[in-house]
Amino acid sequence: MRGGAAGRAVAEGGQGMDEQPRQDLPAGRSVLIVDDSRTTRRVVRRALELARLGIADIAEAADGEEAWAHLQAHPCDAILTDIHMPRLGGVALIERLLADPRLRRVPVVVLTSEGGAGRLGTLRALRVSGYIHKPFRPERVRDALRDLWGDAPGETTDEADPRVA
Repeated sequence: MRGGAAGRAVAEGGQGMDEQPRQDLPAGRSVLIVDDSRTTRRVVRRALELARLGIADIAEAADGEEAWAHLQAHPCDAILTDIHMPRLGGVALIERLLADPRLRRVPVVVLTSEGGAGRLGTLRALRVSGYIHKPFRPERVRDALRDLWGDAPGETTDEADPRVA
């Protein structure tokens, strides 16, 4: 666990206790999951662990403020964020990212139950990299990051690893 600016915890990690990291994938990719639902964070984390995209670090934040504090010290390679959260929502977080020269190019994938034309227009205007409508199947998370990064060398396909499907 790593504490946020005001002592709020940001959980980190990646591999389960009994899982060994793959040696054939590039190391170093990091992802930040931002959602006020612990269950959603858990589902997204598990999807990322099974995706085999070379992700070395998965961090979590319960809202945009916690995410912002984490990103100041630990920039990442992609952010998966909800829109509606306490303190600082996803849209405000994305606006902060775009205003920060160090973070403006970090790809953001939005996880939300909203799908109206107005919301999608707002997200397009904010240049989000992807959109996943809740509820979602875990492979949608994998597919969104594949779209961002392309296929990782040596990754398994759905046929080779049934846990991902």
